[in-house]
Amino acid sequence: MTKNTATQSLTAKPLLFTGTGVLALALLTGCSTAADDPATTPAPEQATTSAPAEAESTTPATDESGTPADEQQPNAGGNDPVFDAIAAVTAEHGDGFIVSIDRDDRDEHYEIDVVVGEQVLDLKVGLDGTITEDEQDSDDDDIQKAQQATVDAETALKRAFESRAEGLTVDDVELDEDDDRLVWEIDFDDADGKDSDEVVIDAQDGSVVRDSAA
Repeated sequence: MTKNTATQSLTAKPLLFTGTGVLALALLTGCSTAADDPATTPAPEQATTSAPAEAESTTPATDESGTPADEQQPNAGGNDPVFDAIAAVTAEHGDGFIVSIDRDDRDEHYEIDVVVGEQVLDLKVGLDGTITEDEQDSDDDDIQKAQQATVDAETALKRAFESRAEGLTVDDVELDEDDDRLVWEIDFDDADGKDSDEVVIDAQDGSVVRDSAA
């Protein structure tokens, strides 16, 4: 009986050792797999940088003509009814060239002469835009001036208004000659309806020839 017990004990030891070796090998294999598997390896933390804040623009705002806002003139005559009268004539006679504008003393209408082809139309333009034709004539002088001018009445008026303060209204506009120079002569009235500034604009390059307020 004693011999058999010793034999069993010797046989059991290799089996126990073998089980332990298997367990150790499994643990080593598992650690190696986890270390080599990129899916289980945390990615290195990346440094993040934020884009620098956009620098505030130092370019001054400009109007449609490219003039910086802080250099724009205080008044361009936008509210003067003469521009509505010009627009009404232009809408009806798009191929015409206005050579004179005279505001009625009672502020009820404008008398506007416009060259259309070889005719000069004398128009009465109401403040509501209605147009009445008084007569037609063939004034060679007005026709010739209209053909030579490169600056129209509306452009000349806007230029004249650039150096005006608020409160003035257009009284009279005429395409005329001044010392052999083709010009626009523009007269303003003040808020009380009295004669005020006079501005003379070159009808070919738009420059200010003379300004009574300067």
